[in-house]
Amino acid sequence: SGDLIEFSDPAIREYIMYLNMQQSESNRFVLKDLPPRHIFVKAGKSAEIKEKINELIDKYTFEAERSEERRVGKE
Repeated sequence: SGDLIEFSDPAIREYIMYLNMQQSESNRFVLKDLPPRHIFVKAGKSAEIKEKINELIDKYTFEAERSEERRVGKE
């Protein structure tokens, strides 16, 4: 039993596979890689994976307001 994760960006697939490989063999969660847009994971792991993806997205998301504040503050 498991959860099917669907994604549109191939980079997300690579990140999920990276997260999986960081685990010890007994803790790996990918049950089946179904290219190009799906991965089947152990039941109950999809929420944890989505949280990690959201953390990555938040880390690399450009925030226009913050950038504008920094620029204005330096003038």
